[in-house]
Amino acid sequence: VLLGNDLGVLVSNDFQSDLSFSCDSYSIGGGLKMKVNDHWSVEGAYFWTNYKDYKKEVANYNNTSLPGTDIYKRTNKVFGLAVTYKF
Repeated sequence: VLLGNDLGVLVSNDFQSDLSFSCDSYSIGGGLKMKVNDHWSVEGAYFWTNYKDYKKEVANYNNTSLPGTDIYKRTNKVFGLAVTYKF
C-alpha cells in the first residue's frame, strides 16, 4: 500500500510508525498587522494544517502473530504574535 502526500512523495506502510508518518494534508492561514504609529506595529497570525487519517493494518501486530491496526492522526494549529519596531 502506498500513500501520496502533498509533496508528491510516496511512502509504504513500512514507513508509517509512531515516530514518523506521512499523511495527506491541507493548510490554511492568515495574518493581520496593526500600525500603532510610524515606528511600532503589532502583527498576529494563525495557521492550521489538517491531515487525513491513515489506517495501517498488519497481519502480525507487534510480533504477536495477531492482526492489528494503527490509525495515525495529526493536526497542527499555530498562532503567532509579534511587536515590530521600524527605524
